[in-house]
Amino acid sequence: MGVPFATNTDYTRPEQVQDVIEGLEQRRVRFVLWSLRLDMHQWNSTAADHLGPLRLYLRTHYRVVKVFSDGGQAWE
Repeated sequence: MGVPFATNTDYTRPEQVQDVIEGLEQRRVRFVLWSLRLDMHQWNSTAADHLGPLRLYLRTHYRVVKVFSDGGQAWE
């Protein structure tokens, strides 16, 4: 099952995060674009942030190769 985009709210479920990680592994994705907003806490929300495993995967399998003016990052 594909995930069109990920959020740091309960909209993105833990099983979807796992699907993203498996897709990165299976497809041997070269670049990942990461928005700074994905690391910001949603103060007005009680929704859970399930992106921890994806953040860990990125840090252990990729490296930041570009930081954009809006704080977004390209990982390779």
